[in-house]
Amino acid sequence: MYAFDVQEKAVESTQKRLEEADVLSRATLFCLGHEHMAEKVTEPVAAAVFNLGWLPGGDHSVTTRWETTKKAVESALSLLKPLGVLVICAYPGHAEGDRERSALIGFLSALPPQRFNVLHQKFLNAGPGAPECFVVQKQRIAG
Repeated sequence: MYAFDVQEKAVESTQKRLEEADVLSRATLFCLGHEHMAEKVTEPVAAAVFNLGWLPGGDHSVTTRWETTKKAVESALSLLKPLGVLVICAYPGHAEGDRERSALIGFLSALPPQRFNVLHQKFLNAGPGAPECFVVQKQRIAG
């Protein structure tokens, strides 16, 4: 498992939780933005998970932004194995989160269906700003 976060506090918290679960040896943690994924992960992956937005309880000015998320999503899609899955949780409850979610919808909607299945899931009764989930599955490569 590879984990990326720009906030040292988040990386330290993740490290502590992995140590407590005795699985830290299976993880590589980076205090680095997700847009650097392709520089650090060179092998195909079965799954990638993005939890966008900001660190709960943290500084809300430190949030993911579409420009870096787009690069990270492109990297994740290129790294996915056939039938691999990318899951993205977006939080449109603030201006940058709404911009990021809108851009994700446009970007993911344009993915070729011959290569990717794309699902968009949202709560119908939670009101505006509720988290939304995107699931992208890479198609089996024909051949």
